[in-house]
Amino acid sequence: MMHYERSYATARAAFTVLETVGMLVAISGAVAVIIGLGQGSSKHWSNLQIILTVVPGVAAVLFGLISVAIVQASRAAVDTAEMTRELLHIARNEKPTIESPVHPPSQTVGDSSYPVENEPTRIGSCECRQRPDGMWLIIKGPGTGQVFESYEELRQFAVQNSN
Repeated sequence: MMHYERSYATARAAFTVLETVGMLVAISGAVAVIIGLGQGSSKHWSNLQIILTVVPGVAAVLFGLISVAIVQASRAAVDTAEMTRELLHIARNEKPTIESPVHPPSQTVGDSSYPVENEPTRIGSCECRQRPDGMWLIIKGPGTGQVFESYEELRQFAVQNSN
C-alpha cells in the first residue's frame, strides 16, 4: 500500500527558476562591466563616465550572486525540513525489538539485488531509503515523499516513472 507525505516540490521548482534568474543577472552584469570598460578605454571618456558605466554592471553581478546564495541556503532549509520530518517519523514509529529485521528474512545485506540498510538507494531516477519500520521512502526524484510497503512495489513505481 502506498502512503503520501508532504513534499516541497513547488519550493524546489521555484528555487530552480530563481537560481537561473540570479545566474543570468550575474552573467549579464559581468557582460555590462566588460562592455563599460571597453567603451571607457576610449580617450574621450572621463573617469566619471567610466565609473557610471561600470557600477550598474558590478551591482548586477553582486545582486545575482547574492540571489544564488540565498537560493542555495533556502534549498538547504528545505532539505533539513524533509530530513527532520523523516527523523521525527522514525522516532515516533521505531520499535526497539530485535525480532523485527529491517530486511525481509529471505534477503541479506550483502545480497547485491537488495539495497544496503541505511544507505540511500537509487532506482531509475528515484533516490530512496528504507525506514526502520521496513517501509520505503522516496527522498529525491519523481514521487518524492511517497512511501511504499515493499522494495518490489517501490521498484515498480520507479521503473514506471523513470522516463
